[in-house]
Amino acid sequence: MPLADSWDVYYVPTANPDPYPPTLDPYLQSSAVTSKIGSQSTWVESNMDIYNQFAASGDWMRSSRPSLEAVINAGVHTVIYDGDADFIVNYMGVEAMVRASRAFSLLLQPLH
Repeated sequence: MPLADSWDVYYVPTANPDPYPPTLDPYLQSSAVTSKIGSQSTWVESNMDIYNQFAASGDWMRSSRPSLEAVINAGVHTVIYDGDADFIVNYMGVEAMVRASRAFSLLLQPLH
């Protein structure tokens, strides 16, 4: 369901296009960056062909919890970032996943 009017889907209180952060495309497509990282393709923010393949295959809304738990259990420092003013990310679902996960339970303990 699209937002009414022209609001930024990543930060709803802001009109679209949101001027912050500025687009990174010129930087990420510059030869100074691509040559240093050995890029073999041109940077694009979203690849609609890939998006459409995920949406058409039914592989769109699978839980990432098992993968996140494996990463955390391997000792990788992890940040889970979501926001309540984001129309795209289901922040209540992300927070419920964190609360339900055994891997996260140690991280959620109050520090004494």
